[in-house]
Order: sequence, then structure tokens, then C-alpha cells
Amino acid sequence: MEGINGKSIVEKFSREKVELISKYAFLDKINELNLPEGKEIYLRHGHHRKTPPFVEIIIPTYKRPQMLLETLQSILASKDFDDYQIIIMDNEGITEYPGITETEQMIRELDDSRVVYYREEENTPYNWNHLIRVARAKWLCMIHDDDLIDPYHLKIMSTIVNRRENIEFLGCRREVFSNENGTITTVGQKGEATIVYYDRTKYLWGLHTSLLGAFFKRENAINLGGFDTTILSGIGDYIFVAKQAFYYNTYCCDLPLYKYRISMGQITASEVGEYNCRISDYFLMRDIAKRTHPFLWKLYYKLIDRKWVNKVQTVCDDRSYGDRKISIDEICTACN
Repeated sequence: MEGINGKSIVEKFSREKVELISKYAFLDKINELNLPEGKEIYLRHGHHRKTPPFVEIIIPTYKRPQMLLETLQSILASKDFDDYQIIIMDNEGITEYPGITETEQMIRELDDSRVVYYREEENTPYNWNHLIRVARAKWLCMIHDDDLIDPYHLKIMSTIVNRRENIEFLGCRREVFSNENGTITTVGQKGEATIVYYDRTKYLWGLHTSLLGAFFKRENAINLGGFDTTILSGIGDYIFVAKQAFYYNTYCCDLPLYKYRISMGQITASEVGEYNCRISDYFLMRDIAKRTHPFLWKLYYKLIDRKWVNKVQTVCDDRSYGDRKISIDEICTACN
């Protein structure tokens, strides 16, 4: 199968990269929170509260000012809860764009004391880790710069973690929407939440509790060492949540409190991006199996093969968005 510029995916996605992913210890604790040598981040607008809020909402962004504004408006419209602050890490680098960008101008015009805005010196893949490092609250909540949250998201999530001290990671269900489909439901003030515990073995079969919209403890994120920047898997959220479940008590609120936008700018909207994600997905599942089932891992490897092939086939059949003209044969060959 030929892809962009007549090259096959295998040619564009090097054998060395597949080898690196196949040998990666996905569930190991890492140390990725330090600033890379010679790189800086700059506080460009706003200030941290003297006393940290109950939760800090952390948002990585890059060149999507209008979508980011919509995201911020949905958070700032939260009802019955105001003990939060929003931290934005923009990797539109100051070295490349030394002036005030469209995103920074939007933040300045918004001028809300609940918003703290940083920019990186250079565009790097580390902005998720920068957010964990500069945050100060006990609880953090990751939101993408093109998504929305329910007006009662913060109220419901904070109430649950306050009442259940054993919870160390609390996810929530998500509702998918697109620019073409602007209808978004809301939970309402009296939304009845069911809390489900997810054992670490559950993540053998996929990302059952999304990172997006979840409440997780900053100290635990630091203990895990942040997000991987070694292999740039494309599934950093899946890896991060699987590690949370491996080391900490992980739960999910069974309400659609997070509004997930499907758009062309996502990594999985391209064939190479999707290829990267599926390869990483495969070897992550194997790593989880070997660590959680030390005597039965060979049996689980066979089950993973079947489950994963079905997942890849679903992706190959899905033409709902992006240019994901990927080949199941090529991906299976890459994973042997």
C-alpha cells in the first residue's frame, strides 16, 4: 500500500522505531519531569494563587486559539464549584515566534484571574510534563485544547474524591462530538454517579478510563515520572492511565462529563499517526499481560493478538475522519 508521497507506511515509520517500541518497558517509573537542558518555559500571563486551589486544570495547546477559547469558556462556565485554576502550556515556541501570537492575544483579552498562561522557549513534546511540574494543587485534571467539559464536571468529580479517600485516580465517561455535530448534552445538577473500580488487569483490553477529564494526584504523577518522551508513542494518555492503575487505586465516574471533539488535527487522523498508536498499543498490552499474569502471559499474548487485530481492523474500516488509509497487513507484519 502506498501512502503520502508514494511511500509505504513501513518506509515512513522506520524499523528502528518499531524495535524501540517493542523493547520499551511501558509500566516502569521514569524521570521525564525535568526541563531539557537549554530549554525554558515562560510565564506570559496570569499568576498562581498564593494558596493552591483544590484542583488545577492543565491544558497543553498549540496554534488552536479559537478552539482553546471554547475550551476555556466551558470550564469557566462551571457551576457550583470555583476552587480551581487553569494552567495552559503553549508549545508555540518563543524562539520561533518572539512576538505575541494569536493564542497569547486571546488569553490577554480574556484576562481572567483563573487562567495562568505559559509558553515554551521552543516547540517540544514535553508540555504535558511541564504542566505537572509547574502545577501546585493536590489534584490535577487534564483537558485537551479542543474539548469541553460538562457544567457540573468539577462539582461532581470534586465531591466524589472528597467523599472517597481511597480514590487516587478518578476518570469519567466522555461524549464524542464534532464540528459538524454541535449538539452536546449536559448531565444536570442532580446527575447520579456510579463509581466503578478498575483493576490494573483491565487495561489489557484498552483504555477503559480516559485520562481526559480525570482527577489524578499530582504527587502520584511526579512519582511515576510524568509522561514518556522517549518513544513518542502517540498513546501517552493510555500509558499514563495504565501506570496509574498499576500503582494506584483507579476508579471511574459513570457519567459523560467530558466532551471529546473529533477533529482533523489529532494524531490519529493521519495514517502514520494511527500506525504509531497501534504499534505502541500492541506492545503496551503485552507488557501489561506479562506483569499482571506472570504465569499465564503466553496465553494472554494469544488473546491479545486476536483482540488487537480486531481493533486494528475496526480502525482500517473507519473512514469517519482524517486520512487513515492504513493497512492491517502492514501493521501485523511490523509486529511480527
